[in-house]
Parts: sequence; structure tokens; C-alpha cells
Amino acid sequence: MKKITLLIGFAFIWLLQPVVVHAQFWEAGVSAGASTYLGDISAPLSKIAQHHPAAGAFVRGTFGGVFSARLGFEFGSISGDDRLSNVKGHIDRNLSFTSEIQEAHVMFDINLFSFNPCKNKNFSPYITFGAAYFHFDPKTSYHGQLVRLQPLGTEGQGVAGYNRTKYQLFQPSFPIGGGFKYAINNRLVFALELAGRKTLTDYLDDVSTTYINSSLLAATNSQTAADVAYRGVKHREPDQLDRLPRGNPAKKDWYVLTQMHLTYIFSSKCKTGEYRGRIYIGRSQCFKF
Repeated sequence: MKKITLLIGFAFIWLLQPVVVHAQFWEAGVSAGASTYLGDISAPLSKIAQHHPAAGAFVRGTFGGVFSARLGFEFGSISGDDRLSNVKGHIDRNLSFTSEIQEAHVMFDINLFSFNPCKNKNFSPYITFGAAYFHFDPKTSYHGQLVRLQPLGTEGQGVAGYNRTKYQLFQPSFPIGGGFKYAINNRLVFALELAGRKTLTDYLDDVSTTYINSSLLAATNSQTAADVAYRGVKHREPDQLDRLPRGNPAKKDWYVLTQMHLTYIFSSKCKTGEYRGRIYIGRSQCFKF
């Protein structure tokens, strides 16, 4: 997976190399806001504990005032706690987790209005989409300490007869969202953005399928795995847990970033009259404005 990601990264750099020369303007900026998780242990979004600080940095090129491409990194955290839920079954389940998120992304903005601070086109809503590669590592509190959940195999990963393998902690995701941009002057640009990340995993929270027999899990993996796999408020015998629903594998998990961006325009051809209104992809001219 890491090799594939590197190859994709080099491919993007190769594609964007000739584009760089023809960008209308280039920005470098920072982002700050909140990261939120949506999954099997989600609490209502009105709960403050469901949101955590997130920050990042990126560079972005804009072409023709309509199309932008950016490369960036984001750092945040997510968590979930059944005690914050409004669903009685979730409260009784009594699971919780926390995880840091590190993300690298390539994203593309489509400005709904032409956006060019050098020509007094200072405002535009936009939609954004792209591809990302992120790392997560869910943990939970156990006897006053945080323990990593993935190595424990809480849903029977590695236990004979369950045909479950441990999930990967590096995964792709697909950002999609929108926001608006406002040019404070011909150098500084402010933006507000909400973008969800659709993942291909249901294990951001270490919860997806069913419980397994607690005695078998303790004997095969560890007693810690059995203790944190079932933390329900109702007592159940170990064999009563086997195959009971623990999560919902039909829906993959999401994480969402709600952020403010502040960027500095450090290169602008439109100021010097050099902009020629062309976008190059790969080695061929594809669009003119």
C-alpha cells in the first residue's frame, strides 16, 4: 500500500510539473478548525466532545479563476463514546475510542464564480473533491491507560473459525465538500471549508461486525482483548455474546474537517501581465480560457 501511494504521488507531481509554469497564481497557506468522526460510535454532532482541533498546511494553484489544485497535509483527532449517544442500545454497549489522524491529500476546487484577486474578483463559493491517504490508530481507556485496539483483534481477528484479518492503519479516503473564498487583498485569501472524508474502512472506531465468544477471545488473543471487546452495562455469559451484532458493517466510517484557511499569494502572473489563460495536463495543452 505504501509503494502504491508513493507511485500515485510521483504521478501527480509529474502531471502537475508543466502546469506549475502556467498557473494564474499560487498560494501557500495554513488551515485550522475541527475534526469530527461519523461511524458506529457516533454521538450527536451537537456534543462538543465529538469535535477535536485539527490543523494543516497546503499549496494551491489557480487557473483561469475557475479551477484550483492543491497539495496538503492535515493533522487532527477523532473520538466516539457510547455514553454520549441518544440510542439506548448504544449506551448499553458502552464502547469508546480515540484516534489521531494524519492525512496527505490532493484536492481540486471548482470555483462557482471566477476568482481572481488581481482583477477584483474577490469572492466565490466552491466545491472541492480529491483523494487522500491517512493514518489512524484507535485506542481506548483500560485501567486508566490508553491501549491500542488494532493489535488486540477485538472482533476475533486471528481467531480460527472467524475468517477475520486485522485492518490496515494506513488507508485511502476521498474528500468531498465545499466552502467559500474571500480575498482580503491581492495577497491574502480567507476561506471557510467543510469537507467530509469517505473512507473504505469500517474500523476507524475498531467496531464493525459481531462479538465473539469472550472466553475464546481471551484464550486466543488476550484477556485485555476480551475485556475491551465487550464493555456492556448488562452482564452476559461468554457464549451468549457469540455472533451478536457489535457494529454495522454495511456502512463505512467517515471523518470530517471543518476549517478556516488563510493563504498568501506568493506568485501571480496576472499582476505582471504574463498570464496566458492555459492549463496543461501532462505534456499536452488541454484547456484555454
